[in-house]
Amino acid sequence: CIVLDPEFAEVYSRLGMSYTAAILNGWSQSPREDFKKAFELAKKAKRLDQTLVHPHAVLGWIYLLAGKHDEALAEGRKAVAVAPSSAFANVQLGAFLAWADQPEEAILVLKNASRLNPFPDDWQLTFCGNAYLVAGRYEEALAYYKQAQKRNSDNIWPYYFQAAIYGHLGRQEEAHAAAKELLRLDPKFSVERAKKW
Repeated sequence: CIVLDPEFAEVYSRLGMSYTAAILNGWSQSPREDFKKAFELAKKAKRLDQTLVHPHAVLGWIYLLAGKHDEALAEGRKAVAVAPSSAFANVQLGAFLAWADQPEEAILVLKNASRLNPFPDDWQLTFCGNAYLVAGRYEEALAYYKQAQKRNSDNIWPYYFQAAIYGHLGRQEEAHAAAKELLRLDPKFSVERAKKW
């Protein structure tokens, strides 16, 4: 598409999201290089079209993973400002808020996302779970992770977070069951990789 239309901002935006997803899911062979590519693609998309949501999401995740929470939140807020009725924009901001240790605001934003999209995908449900997890509301977090797991049983993250919560609560059998399912889906998964992430 870029060859056919080098000014098509959405393509740069979505390609940036692809690189970001590869980094977030541990699929990237060279995360540092993919970070640079995602960053440049998102910046280019923003230059070409100020009305797009996805470039802000890409930049938000890059800043978040670099530990720059204020910058990540600023991008998330810009995404919502550009498209306030976008469930995707609200979900991204909610995710950033949770990771920036602002769970109560994250929960409110994610509730709004659920109002905008009452048929959430597994990622929206996982990010809802994360907000409740950070808030220390473990049973509510577990309910969201279980919904996410039902929506997409191949997504490893709901199992990861369930294992963590069950372990924290001393519910060892459930923690082992979640960890077993996680390792079935991703035999190379390790706690070290999760900590690095």
